[in-house]
Amino acid sequence: MAYYLSNHLQEISTDHGTLLYHSKNGNNLVLHEGAVEIYQMLKAGDSLEKIRQEVEGDQLQEFLDNLIQKHFLIDGEEPAPSNRIPDETYIKEGKMLEHLRLNVTEACNLRCSYCYERVSDVWNQKRKMTWDVAKKTIDSFLSVIQKNEKKKISVRFFGGEPFLNWDLVEKSMDYIESKRSKDLQINYIINTNGTLMDDSRARFLAEHQVSVSLSVDGVKEIHDRFRVYPNGSGSFDVVDQNMNHLIQHKCKFNLSVVCTEETLTRLTDFIDYISKKQEELDYSIPICFNFVQITEEESRLSPEEKIDYLIKALKYADEKKVQSFGGLTHFVFEKLLRNSIGNYCGGSGSEFSVAPSGDIFPCSGLDIKLGNVESFEQIFQSETYKNLCQRKSGNILQCRDCEIECFCSGGCIADVVSKADQARGYFGGYANTPSTQQEKMCSACSHLSEQEAETLTASKKENGLYSYCEMQKKLFRRLAEYYLL
Repeated sequence: MAYYLSNHLQEISTDHGTLLYHSKNGNNLVLHEGAVEIYQMLKAGDSLEKIRQEVEGDQLQEFLDNLIQKHFLIDGEEPAPSNRIPDETYIKEGKMLEHLRLNVTEACNLRCSYCYERVSDVWNQKRKMTWDVAKKTIDSFLSVIQKNEKKKISVRFFGGEPFLNWDLVEKSMDYIESKRSKDLQINYIINTNGTLMDDSRARFLAEHQVSVSLSVDGVKEIHDRFRVYPNGSGSFDVVDQNMNHLIQHKCKFNLSVVCTEETLTRLTDFIDYISKKQEELDYSIPICFNFVQITEEESRLSPEEKIDYLIKALKYADEKKVQSFGGLTHFVFEKLLRNSIGNYCGGSGSEFSVAPSGDIFPCSGLDIKLGNVESFEQIFQSETYKNLCQRKSGNILQCRDCEIECFCSGGCIADVVSKADQARGYFGGYANTPSTQQEKMCSACSHLSEQEAETLTASKKENGLYSYCEMQKKLFRRLAEYYLL
């Protein structure tokens, strides 16, 4: 049987080369010069026999074998995608769970203009987690982890501003260390606005090897426009000074920038500030860029303009020797780099986000209650949790045959649910469902018939509801061109 190029093979080409990737299994390959010419011959329909006659070189067969191994070049039916949809038994045994997020407080000492709390009735009640809730959560989480013999997990301390409940953070981390098995690797993470950092806290974070995500949204003028105290004054000077505590104790940290239209246009100024600070303190300060659709309300810049500003910043950071990486802006593209496909993030069943009340959610941006710490393991038996876990690449008919299907995997669920309210659904499945977010969520996770999927896709096109998807695809392409080509 004659070989042919996979129907799921995608390409991104520039003057410097061509990236080939498979939208179902995630395999990818960068081609240059002679390899591009052979690929063009295959696209033109030339047989392998003809190519072998016309192309000389010892590496030809190795290249062809590589294409076959990656399922770019096939000689029969298209093979099934490499990622698997977890079955009910796997889900019900809690084997999906690997990440814990403790929302130790909902209170915050700042009033940031785009905080997700503005769109949430769940996370804005200013409650503080007690030790009783934290201990029960940790005990239940570690019990499931150890029962399923997991070797790598993460524990994130979140808020609100988690430093407002610092004693609980310390106590929880010390307790986890006393309970963990010796062969269990734990990645500790804390998100903070940095205003309450001091020497002793920085020392503790360094000793426990905690990764610190410090929110700084640009130079003073920009940061102080958004991240303000209740009286309206800016927080930049305090954060800038407190950053020195992290540097003094050699903490692992990055600066997390929320990429709104305002911050994007001044990123190069921010990179200049970081570059100067690095030189003065002789310490690397990485920057993490984040698009968060759930907070986005502006519309002066088109998606193309936003991406242009981001790419410009990435290039400028390279020039200034400031380490930069994507965070949420790179989430989909990094799946290609790591060949890690199947789901968008931990919100699809591998993370439990625990509120101060003890209620458990998929993540801190998604108001879909899964259960409570008092009934921790019962969550794994629920239909809502099963639907969440099965929201995976290849199992969402609305996303079928998208060019980045296996990398995006339906996108950020919190963004999708938020935008569904405002735009009648970014994915088919939200468009014609009841108004509660839980019902929308279950519908999005469910397996529509082909006819239903086609009807909803047509509805999306008619109503222009592809902006979330189009943004992801355009960003994926531009990042691939910048980093790989």
